[in-house]
Amino acid sequence: MRKKLTLLMVLAFLFGGWANAQSTEADIKSFSLPGQEGETVINAEDTTIAINFLFGADVTNLAATFTYSEFATVQVGGIPQISTVTTNDFSDTVVYKVTAQDGITFKDWKVIVSILPASKEADILTFSLPGQVGETVINGEDTTVLINFPYGTDTADLDTLIATFTLSTHATAKVDTVVQVNNVTANDFSDFENPVVYKVTAQDTTISKEWKIIVSILPAETGADITSFSLPGQVGETVINGEDTTVLINFPYGTDTTDLSDLVAKFEISKYAKAEVNGTLQASDVTHNDFSDFENPVVYKVTAQDGLTIKNWKIIVSILPAETGADITSFTLPGQEGVTVINGEDTTVLINFPYGTDTTDLSDLVAKFELSKYAKAEVNGASQTSDVTQNDFSDFENPVVYKVTAQDTTISKEWKIILSILPINTEAEIVEFTLPGQVGETVINSDDSTVLINFPHYTDLADLDTLIATFTLSPHATAKVDTVEQVSGVTENDFTNPVIYTVMAQDSTTKDWKVIVSILPAPNTDAEILTFTLNGVEGFVNSANKTVTISLPYGTNVTNLVATFTLSEGATAKVDTVEQESGVTANNFSSPVVYKVTAEDGTTTKDWTVIVTLPAPNTAAEITAFSFAEQYSPAEFDNVNNKINIVVNEGTSLTNLVATFTLSEGATAKVGATTQVSGVTANDFSNYVVYKVTAEDGSTYKNWTVKVSVHDGIETLENSAITIYPNPNKGNFSLDFNNINGKVSYQ
Repeated sequence: MRKKLTLLMVLAFLFGGWANAQSTEADIKSFSLPGQEGETVINAEDTTIAINFLFGADVTNLAATFTYSEFATVQVGGIPQISTVTTNDFSDTVVYKVTAQDGITFKDWKVIVSILPASKEADILTFSLPGQVGETVINGEDTTVLINFPYGTDTADLDTLIATFTLSTHATAKVDTVVQVNNVTANDFSDFENPVVYKVTAQDTTISKEWKIIVSILPAETGADITSFSLPGQVGETVINGEDTTVLINFPYGTDTTDLSDLVAKFEISKYAKAEVNGTLQASDVTHNDFSDFENPVVYKVTAQDGLTIKNWKIIVSILPAETGADITSFTLPGQEGVTVINGEDTTVLINFPYGTDTTDLSDLVAKFELSKYAKAEVNGASQTSDVTQNDFSDFENPVVYKVTAQDTTISKEWKIILSILPINTEAEIVEFTLPGQVGETVINSDDSTVLINFPHYTDLADLDTLIATFTLSPHATAKVDTVEQVSGVTENDFTNPVIYTVMAQDSTTKDWKVIVSILPAPNTDAEILTFTLNGVEGFVNSANKTVTISLPYGTNVTNLVATFTLSEGATAKVDTVEQESGVTANNFSSPVVYKVTAEDGTTTKDWTVIVTLPAPNTAAEITAFSFAEQYSPAEFDNVNNKINIVVNEGTSLTNLVATFTLSEGATAKVGATTQVSGVTANDFSNYVVYKVTAEDGSTYKNWTVKVSVHDGIETLENSAITIYPNPNKGNFSLDFNNINGKVSYQ
């Protein structure tokens, strides 16, 4: 009885727990309707499902395919819904009520079906005719379709051709009154003066375009070139020279000319051209010719498709001279340490073996080597074959000598193979060290014997207690942690605290290395623009509003400006999808530009709006300074009447004076139709000169009258002890001095 009671209590507990844990999810996970256009958009926030159909679609009786939360139920107007089975009328919004497993929680999902408007496109997208050559050219601007046929095509063959074409979605086409069906309808394309016209009507029936199908027969090809040529057994690449119409081919030294008397060439020539040798038509990889007579090269007569253009191509065959190289270019021995050093000047090959090598182990070694092209090697008269021939390299006082003889047999070199056994290694370095999951490069500091490794900020210390390091040490060195021998890629250690690797050199010298693992701080979450400059003008950065405002001079072209900016440490910026690089990336600032700044953490973002303004143009049209190099006194300005009076030195010609002047900011000046440049433009100031000064706004202007007079050398003196007569005068005058004391100046 007690056992039954206990079992009932357990079952009650289990089922009671299950009842309390029933799901409250009431979501539609996926939803589609047959014939829909594009992807379904499911918005979980407002529980809507948006689907598009093409114009003209019937949506009154459709069965949806859908998935929903596990154990939930779905109804429309009280009718249970079964995916791919239950039909509904989607011409108006349909509400799917999804009730969760708990029987209480539910969501009403609105399925909103939209019928797309009828297409207004009336284009031919692709078009081809059987037998055409090259690609069809479809020009949407002048609604033409250009198709070429090969030279020699009979126009009669074009009178019943069936086109393969595609049109804009749901568009139709007619030629005259005949509806055109892709790959079915035939038309007569032989009348080049009256091209076939496809009238393409858009789905909305209001828009149509007339497309001319313009067919042309290409002119005959005029190319008569050999574009590729090879002969069996040649060495190196063929050299084809179009200027002197020669084809140069080399054969290896030692080739018997009789072997060249019956060769079949592989070649390519210009399109539709043909080739002959002594009247015999040539076929690539088929026709035999005798290339053995070097004094009388074989000549390929290549005739272009037009039958008029002809080129005679000489096939010049040469047998290369014997190679003169007698070098060892590579050499290795099994068990060597490090790289072989080959010295061409003293013809030596230097190879090291590790400390402790027994010389008896060097008495029967097989070398791998490479020699100069076609050269051969001997040791004491015995021919040497790489990776085959054995030699005794144990006698260091009498090195093995490879006698290398060139292909021409007249040149040979004796190469000494010098072996050394390295001294015992005293280095106890950690050369490389990595741990799985680290970020960035390991920093190895030999001076303080440390190895620094960083892990990402989210690393749990517990994840560092059983890591296996991959490392390399000095040659022949070993490492221990405490008493445990360390094997790269095998031995585990706890790196939650620094780990000491005791590295023992080959000579038993030891060095203690401290491996220090650090967990980086969390990445920066700041996504600020700190500074922002355009065209040398620094913007005002408003962090509160996330805006940058910059005022640039009037007239600045803002459509392609490169910004210089700084962001929060580690942050990046994009405009739309384009990565922004300070001082590099250009943008159009004619309207506000939004910089999306992403913080170092990769998730925090801020949208910054950069607003560039241009001030109103300047309306001032003033001359603010005016002078001549020859002037006698400063210019007198009448700013009310826009007049300037200026006196130049006596004897100055007024017919070709150059004025130096400044205008209002952004203003320009003309005299008549001539634009004036300060310090450059000359004018005739014998009479009044009118400067028309136009303000920066392009419409406001003022006419400034400049009067120039020449200083006559005489000043009018009144109430003085000097009398001048006659006054005025023409250069001859008298002076009377009365009661003059002190200095008298005369000019």
